[in-house]
Amino acid sequence: MKGSDLMDLHPRFSAAAKVTGLLGVVAWALTACGGGTPEFSEIEEDVWTAMEEADSVTIDGGALIGQAALEEAESDPVFSDVGLDEGDEVTATVLGAVDGSAIEMDISMGEEMQVQAVQVDGSTYMDATIVTDAMALSAGDLAGDELDAEALAEEMAAELEGQWVESPGNGGLTMKDPFDGIRDVLGDRTQDLDGSTQERDGFEAHVYTNGEEGDDEVEIVVSADEEEPYLLSATYDGGTVTFSDWNETQLPEAPSESVTEVELQQLFMEHIMMGTEE
Repeated sequence: MKGSDLMDLHPRFSAAAKVTGLLGVVAWALTACGGGTPEFSEIEEDVWTAMEEADSVTIDGGALIGQAALEEAESDPVFSDVGLDEGDEVTATVLGAVDGSAIEMDISMGEEMQVQAVQVDGSTYMDATIVTDAMALSAGDLAGDELDAEALAEEMAAELEGQWVESPGNGGLTMKDPFDGIRDVLGDRTQDLDGSTQERDGFEAHVYTNGEEGDDEVEIVVSADEEEPYLLSATYDGGTVTFSDWNETQLPEAPSESVTEVELQQLFMEHIMMGTEE
């Protein structure tokens, strides 16, 4: 997964098998004698349809920032001051209801930026720290030398520790957004993949690969369940995205401690006034 793909997971910041054992051998023997592994093109539409009709899922992704993604980030006002470097790790966990009614996001970019958000009950909640940091940067631009923006950010973060900022509206994000994004990025690279049936993480799965390594590797792992052929992982562009807990992901709830945008702005202005008067 490219760093730029991860930045698109939340609209406000236009800012992941293992085991092959005896059962795997048995599965191989059975498929060798039976119908074999279907071509990915034969099941592709069923895969995406099953995913969109699922109730819930947990998505984990990780990759290193490449030069192209770094240049894109530096041209975006939201990320230009974050201090990202080529080779920094970007990780993301997005979990919840496929229809977007309850979603939780945790996105980290290098050592400098972490975005945590919950979308539930018609509202979006952002971890207060990233909001106050962004506001402090803006305040520094407005007040110039009269305001210590770093000190303001520390004061606001201390006062709002453990709190979330509530914004009206759910942001329109659904799990279909990352589904569509991954499908678009894979594009025609899903053609001419070699398939086999193996055991992956306790599941019988169809594994499709292009046989390449590194950034050129493409591997798609799909549950070998004709009724629910869910995507289990996708590897491409040097990163891997995993899908787990299909229909069993615990849905997030609204944070118990939150402030409204109006309350945050009032608090922010109070600290600016105190800062300029000192």
